[in-house]
Amino acid sequence: MTTRQMAPRTAEEIAAFGYGPSSTRQRWTGILLVLAAGLLIIGRAPFLFTEPRFWAEEGTIYFARAYSQPWYEALVQTYAGYYSLVSNVAGIMAARCVPLERAPLVTTLIALLTQLLPHVLIFFPMRCVLPRLLPRVLLSAVVLFVTLTGEVFLCTTAAQWHLAVITFLILLSFQEQGGPLWRWAYRLLLLVAGLTGVISCFFLPLFFLKALLTRRREAVVLSAILLCATLAQATAALPFLRHQEGLAKTEIRPGPADARAFARTFVEQLAVWPVLVDSRAAEVIPSHAGRTAFGVAVLGLAVALAAWSRFRSQQGFILAGYFLVGGASLFFSLGGSGGLRYAYVPSVILMAFFVWHLFLPKPALGWLGRLCCAAVIAASLAGWGSQYRGALALCMTRCCPSWRHEVALWRQSPDRPLLIWPPWDEMKWSVRLPAAPVAAIAEPNRP
Repeated sequence: MTTRQMAPRTAEEIAAFGYGPSSTRQRWTGILLVLAAGLLIIGRAPFLFTEPRFWAEEGTIYFARAYSQPWYEALVQTYAGYYSLVSNVAGIMAARCVPLERAPLVTTLIALLTQLLPHVLIFFPMRCVLPRLLPRVLLSAVVLFVTLTGEVFLCTTAAQWHLAVITFLILLSFQEQGGPLWRWAYRLLLLVAGLTGVISCFFLPLFFLKALLTRRREAVVLSAILLCATLAQATAALPFLRHQEGLAKTEIRPGPADARAFARTFVEQLAVWPVLVDSRAAEVIPSHAGRTAFGVAVLGLAVALAAWSRFRSQQGFILAGYFLVGGASLFFSLGGSGGLRYAYVPSVILMAFFVWHLFLPKPALGWLGRLCCAAVIAASLAGWGSQYRGALALCMTRCCPSWRHEVALWRQSPDRPLLIWPPWDEMKWSVRLPAAPVAAIAEPNRP
């Protein structure tokens, strides 16, 4: 792959992917579309803003630590072998800046901002991946709908997944001519992403490769930033991985036991689910063999389209990001079994590839290539769009504990644990707080 193949250079490609300055009309269009994305996020579960909640470790770990420790100690704490800057900062702000009854609203608003940031990048042409309006709208829809489970929705513990999407967009879209404001914004976003979970760190080899091929100063700077964040995450992970008792306590077993099972999981969750929806895939294709064949066909189509067009316009980077991040996410998931939250970032990348290729000036196979891309995108958005609110049913209901009610009961009896979300039968999450924010013990209350 050459430097020319990684970025638009011909007149036709510049017309499709041009990075020219934004007009006033384009800027206002971008602002309105970002606001529309925000309204769709809020409209998915508006009661989370009237009755905000803590979600799992968001309350039991990050808020409880911030409530019980000095802010400078809570800021540098790690959990499960990685560091999460956004979760730590959100917990500190929730514990220190507002009354206890309103604490979850702080984390919910920070989570909303985190989920909006990818759309800010998408809809501002100076630095976005696809400056033309239609591909940007499609890419924004992919980020909004595809595999966006309740586990990664409006909670700061899921910030790493949304920041990983931002890292992917930065990898594709940074340009020297964006001006110092955007350059520093990208640097700051990449640093925060790298220090919030490990998903963004999986992109490090691709940043190095892009710096090597382009030989641009900004590519080197971004690579260095992500390298520093990766080293920080490795520093947090090594003591945890060496501590066998810590691994046993959290029931974490990185990596699959069987390579063949891992491959089947990869195809099922990262190629079939993004197109057919996880809950409907078995209905559409009942047999495991059939779903595996469908997933292999989707991946084969993506690789064939990219190879036919000689991996130009960064298609090689998109596919490499998909396989690298997808494989690493599954490998380090609990038991290598994956799940929707681990499928979110790879699914966004895969659908982004089809959006990207659909709007190439000369796509592989001509109109047939465009038709295949359009069919995959339409199936994905139609399926996941129809499940946009329904997908939250298993994770979020109005029957979940009310934080304000829990706080009222706790004020009457400080020894009582405060119940938080999610309301899973196999694990009742709760947090124990003292009468004053001096010490707290927080852990899941397993029945």
